[in-house]
Amino acid sequence: MTRRPLRHLWHDDRGAAAPIIALLGTVLIGVAGVALDTGLYFASERSLQSVTEAAALSAAIDPGNAQQRAENFLVSNGYPASVLQSVQVGRYCPDIRLASTARFYTSNVPASCQGNGESNAVQLQTSLASKLYLTSLLSGITAVPRLSGTATAARIDEAGVEMTSGVLTVNAGLLGVVNNVLTGLTGVQILLTTQSLQALLASNVDAGLMFDALAARVGETGTYSNLTSRTVAMGDLLGAAATAMQESGGDPTAIAALQSLSATIGSHVQVPLANLFELGVWKNMPVGEANTQPSLRAGLNVYQLLIYGLEVNGGSLLGLNLNLAGVQARVNAVASAPVARARFGFGPAGEITVSTAAVRLQLGLTVPSPTSVLSGLGLVRTDAGASSGLLNVPLLIDIGEGSASISSITCAQEAATDADVQVDAAAGLLGVYIGNAPADVMTQPFSAITASNISAAPLLSLGLPSVLGLPPVTIANVTIKAAAGPVVGGQQTVDFLQAAAGGPYIIGQVPSAGSPAVAGSQSQLSQTLSGLTLNTTVNLVPPLLSLNTGSLVNSVGGSVGTLVGGLGVDTLVTDLLGALGVSAGYANVWVTGTRCGVPVLV
Repeated sequence: MTRRPLRHLWHDDRGAAAPIIALLGTVLIGVAGVALDTGLYFASERSLQSVTEAAALSAAIDPGNAQQRAENFLVSNGYPASVLQSVQVGRYCPDIRLASTARFYTSNVPASCQGNGESNAVQLQTSLASKLYLTSLLSGITAVPRLSGTATAARIDEAGVEMTSGVLTVNAGLLGVVNNVLTGLTGVQILLTTQSLQALLASNVDAGLMFDALAARVGETGTYSNLTSRTVAMGDLLGAAATAMQESGGDPTAIAALQSLSATIGSHVQVPLANLFELGVWKNMPVGEANTQPSLRAGLNVYQLLIYGLEVNGGSLLGLNLNLAGVQARVNAVASAPVARARFGFGPAGEITVSTAAVRLQLGLTVPSPTSVLSGLGLVRTDAGASSGLLNVPLLIDIGEGSASISSITCAQEAATDADVQVDAAAGLLGVYIGNAPADVMTQPFSAITASNISAAPLLSLGLPSVLGLPPVTIANVTIKAAAGPVVGGQQTVDFLQAAAGGPYIIGQVPSAGSPAVAGSQSQLSQTLSGLTLNTTVNLVPPLLSLNTGSLVNSVGGSVGTLVGGLGVDTLVTDLLGALGVSAGYANVWVTGTRCGVPVLV
């Protein structure tokens, strides 16, 4: 072997990396260990976050047992129960104005989200030591922190409720009344056909889809609360309903009727939506959420939507003439007292109340006079209406405000078959009066009406027949007064079930309206009218004749009572009130849909 001079070694770099590797080997092993364990950390944290979210969803199903449900879920998925660091049960406030991290409350819940006070959300925090491999060999290195996860899930059971006069029975007389009422309320000529009216009465529109379609029509990009604070054209409201029904496969006849009404009414009628809708906890969520927030997917009866929209606009029916079954009526006055609650509501139990408005209706009835009775007594009429052979009878119908509140929503395993919505409902008082009412009877706010407020009204004047060409001589003036009521509407609690669970009260779902419950006395107007006590008085004109008035009073009073309490007047007035969306003495309550709170991460 040839020896090289020492000076040559200075330029020999073979094996130069070995000392560097030897010096840095420990560092390289540490870096590789940190990289490996850091990668493992992120994978493990994703896994822990996923299982934390799933545990929160499980716990939110039953917030009262959140701790146990969360622990059971974690253990069943291979994690020790000790991984659960905290379980907070509280209330979720779905308000877009709040940051997403600021919508969960355990105390000091904002007034807008207090609702029924029940807990509806769970927040979990988990923590677990990271698994260390190579870095565990390096004493004193703690570059990889503990694993942690947090998740919040909420469950909100919601239902839709509306209080209406129910679905009306269509007949030839009613169709004419409806068209007259709609024409009077809109100021434009409305001519529905029997088929289109039947379709409107029997159809529901998806509320959420309608709200989104309406927002698009009026250019609203904010929240549902912003939308329902607007005043919109009736044409836009009905057009949005038609669009929503098209999207959900509604009745083509109802869709065509809505489109026709939308074009005909247009902007002639403006509707303040705040008087119609209450959207509960989702009112501050952005429009366009209907397909992702099924809480709004309840139904609205489209005829009620039309009528109530016109009613809150304050249309007038004064001077409307009606004729049915030989009885003629003229609407002298109609007033609807404003109410603070909406007609249609969607939300959790304890948070939603809807109502019907108080309504007063003054009619001038024209009925045939009892000419056979008068001639049998040898008397004739001497009042100004004698030539017509008719009697004018003033009628006042007073219907108080009814209300309905969702008191509980119970869901078990399958919402489509086992949901139970409990509603507390009450109808307003019903009073029917014949006679002259006080001058301020229609002034708002309404004052209470009883029989003592009604005075006798002139009915007819009686006299002796003409003799030798002389005018008939008036011998008596007949007045009339009658009162029935006020009849107490009463309050009741009703359970609405899914169709699969039986009846008699069925939860609706688009497009089915379900079946309603009757709140109140369930007294038809005819039953109330038949209970009228007619106080007919005859004031003799002295001293021309002494007359036994007993049979006359009974005959006149009985004849008028039969006419007023008979089927003709009952049908006419019932149809008129029904066309206005009002029932006399009772109210129908509908649960238009329900959403059992499938827990969601929030």
